[in-house]
Amino acid sequence: MAKTFLFLGRSLRGHSGPAEPGYAALLSVIVLGVILAAATLGFSGQVAAGRQNSLDRVRKGQSRAAAEGCSAKALLYYALDPGYAGDETIAVNGTQCVIKTITSAADTISLVVAVNMDGAMTTLATVANKNDTAIISQYEIIN
Repeated sequence: MAKTFLFLGRSLRGHSGPAEPGYAALLSVIVLGVILAAATLGFSGQVAAGRQNSLDRVRKGQSRAAAEGCSAKALLYYALDPGYAGDETIAVNGTQCVIKTITSAADTISLVVAVNMDGAMTTLATVANKNDTAIISQYEIIN
């Protein structure tokens, strides 16, 4: 007569695997569910980061456009008053812009403006023709 051992209400008589046939299927479903949940959370984090990067690029573009407008306005101020030296904060389409410096040489005017739009900072240096204030070159100064 074979001995029967009971463990948590289950018979372990000569049985090396799980006591019930659906156990492996249930365990597989649980493991796959955990893997899919982890993958979903990982991808959602990447989507949120990508959305934030996209928003940062838009803000940077807006900041650059505001700095270019500020530079044009500073050139206008200089054209109206050749003694204008900058060092003031002005508004360009509702955005605060700092005209840092305006210096003139023999044939050129050099100016530096800065705009901070929602954390996107743009510092723009412009070199223009002194006679007609046409822009010769313009580049961003990386802070």
